[in-house]
Amino acid sequence: MEKGLSDSAVAFIRKTSIILGTVLILVSFIANTAGLSVSSGLSTNQVAFIIWGCLLIVAGIIGKGFIRFYRGTAFILLNTLIAIAFLETFSIVAVKIIDNERFATRQMKIENGNIEEAERMALRSLYVPYVIWKHDPSRSSEGITIDENGWRITPGNPEDYEASVFLFGGSAMWGETAVDSETIPSHLQSIFNDSLPGSIRVLNRGQGAWQSTQEVIQLMLLLRDGEIPDLVIFYDGFNDICPVYLSAEAGSHYEQDVVTARLNGVPPPPMMREAGNLILRASNTWLLVTSLRDRFMHGTAGEIHYDTYVDKGRDAGSLAMEIAAVYFGNADVARALGESYGFKCIFIIQPTTWYGEKRLTEPEREVLTAPYVSGDPAYGELMRATYALLVSEASSRDDMFSYANIFDDIDSTVYSDNTGSHIYGWANRIVAESLYRHIGMISPELLTEEGN
Repeated sequence: MEKGLSDSAVAFIRKTSIILGTVLILVSFIANTAGLSVSSGLSTNQVAFIIWGCLLIVAGIIGKGFIRFYRGTAFILLNTLIAIAFLETFSIVAVKIIDNERFATRQMKIENGNIEEAERMALRSLYVPYVIWKHDPSRSSEGITIDENGWRITPGNPEDYEASVFLFGGSAMWGETAVDSETIPSHLQSIFNDSLPGSIRVLNRGQGAWQSTQEVIQLMLLLRDGEIPDLVIFYDGFNDICPVYLSAEAGSHYEQDVVTARLNGVPPPPMMREAGNLILRASNTWLLVTSLRDRFMHGTAGEIHYDTYVDKGRDAGSLAMEIAAVYFGNADVARALGESYGFKCIFIIQPTTWYGEKRLTEPEREVLTAPYVSGDPAYGELMRATYALLVSEASSRDDMFSYANIFDDIDSTVYSDNTGSHIYGWANRIVAESLYRHIGMISPELLTEEGN
């Protein structure tokens, strides 16, 4: 405390400091209710309230000794930061020397789309009734434009048009790791503009982590509001499977356990990827640890295990049949809506690294044992079993097409991150060109001047 203050003034300041610190800690407990927290569970805002509260209480208790305490703490923190910086530098040099291939792969991921950032982006959403979430318009950034309704824009949309096409899907349709002009809807719009200028409007109705049930519900809401398309394209598969790996419940959506806990008023279960885990896995030190682990311990040490469908007594075969049944049931609902409202549907089984005959590059092969799924073989087993059913059934349906093998003849890296579902912008063009051909088969009237 400042020299020269009276004892009564010092006592008042100390008491005030303790009271304010206590208030801040109490505020941290009601931050969710008061709207001061931006996430479920213990948010960074709540942690900040607790830290400042504790500092104020400590300052009030130890009084004049707080300055010495602060200096000592700052000295320790500074030396800790210096040690971390040294360790990070040493680790990246060591990885470069002992495992240059891993170093090169890491560099390519940073340059071309990092799964950690992609996953964080997928969670930056707003609650929306019935479909649960949509992208937050405030998260628009350079090359990524989200309108006020949470939809990603499609450059080149004509102001006057004769027909409209809705494209539904998850983040692969939304365009994760692609700029606005290189999403699948944008490429399809470009093709339409070249062949039938101003005739057809393409709307991107994809959302990060959505699966087919959410998409059908969203279609119902759009129809209810008077938005009637001429053609609807669904681009699915991956997101109908991925969350079921943990939930063991066909038809479940991403973070279902977190949403359930929130509604039930109980603490949410640990997130699959906590903030500290994300930071650690993005560090050079972690890169060195995993390199040494794989070299000397065959990748078995320190792996994180999550309860999966196997732990819950389910097998991949029966669960795959249930997932497929949900998907095909949603397709039937969409067809029925089309018959009632006068539009056609096309259903696409999207490509993924987990299924098909593509000659995977080194970065793409890493997906099969990536920390994204903790290297669990059960994840790949469920993916392949479900895809086999989806692809087989698609071959017997006139309006359903499998793109699982669309990249089989491409030797270069197509998949842009460790999800095994997001692809580069140039690969989105290949998908759009295939869509155009299938539109000609299912709805040829759209591709003629007479039809428009």
